[in-house]
Amino acid sequence: MKKALILMLVVALAGLLAQPASAAIDTGQEYRIDNLVDAGNNGGPFLMTQVVPDQPSNPISGGEVFWTFCVQRNEYFSPTTNAYEVQKIQTFTELTAPKRYLTGYGAWVYDKFLNAVGTATWNGSTLGSFTKANLGLLQKAMWASMTDGLATVGGFDVGLFTQVGTANSWWTLTSSEKTALDNLGYGLTSFAAAWNPVSGPATWAGQDYIGDIRVLVMVDGNVQDLVGRVTDDSSPNVPEPATLAIWSLLGGLTLAGSQIRRRK
Repeated sequence: MKKALILMLVVALAGLLAQPASAAIDTGQEYRIDNLVDAGNNGGPFLMTQVVPDQPSNPISGGEVFWTFCVQRNEYFSPTTNAYEVQKIQTFTELTAPKRYLTGYGAWVYDKFLNAVGTATWNGSTLGSFTKANLGLLQKAMWASMTDGLATVGGFDVGLFTQVGTANSWWTLTSSEKTALDNLGYGLTSFAAAWNPVSGPATWAGQDYIGDIRVLVMVDGNVQDLVGRVTDDSSPNVPEPATLAIWSLLGGLTLAGSQIRRRK
C-alpha cells in the first residue's frame, strides 16, 4: 500500500515537472502596442499586449503584457489598431543605417525601470512612481543608450558604453538631462555606481553587459524597434527553487521507499 502511494506521488510530481514554463517573449508572437502615456518626443513608454494573430483587439489569456520603449528614432506605428509580429530578437536596431546597438547602460535602465514598475498601470498622470516627465526622460535615456559603436561581449554584438549620449547615439544628452537622470536614479553616474567589475554579470559587471534585455524587431508593414526582457540563451540553466524543492521531495520519497523495503 505504501509503495503504491509513493509511486502515485512520484508520478504526480513528475507531471508537475513536465509542465511547460511560463510564457516569454518570442519570435512569431504578435502584440498590440498602446500609446497610453504619450510622454512626448514621439516615444514611449508603450504598453505591449500579446494578442491572437491578426486580431489586435483580442488579447491572449495569460499572454505577455509589458512596458517597452522605442530604441530607434524616426519609426512610426499605428497604436491600438494593428498587431505587430516579433520578427527578430537581437542586440541592434533593424531599419536605418547605421545600425544602433544596445549598450549596457540601456539594458540597465530598462531592467531597473521594469523592476520599479512591476504591475503598475497608467492612471492618467503616473505609472507607479513615475510622472509623465520622468517617463519622457527615460525614453531619452533609452535613445541615448543606442550607439553605432560595436563591441562583442559574451558572444553578442553590443554598443559601446563610452558613446552613450554622444553624437554616436540616437539622443545627445544635455548636461541638464544628465543631471535630471542622475536625480531620478537612472543616470550615467548611477550606472557607474552600480557597475561592479568584481561581482560578475549579475550586478551588471562590464559596462557593455546587457543581460537578458534585447531589441525586438516588430513588423506589420512598418518596422518598429522596441526593447524587451527575454530569456538569455547564454545564461546557465539553473533550476528554479520550486523545481529544486520538488526534486528534493522526490529524493526523499525514494529514500523512504528503500527504507520500507529494508524493513520488510
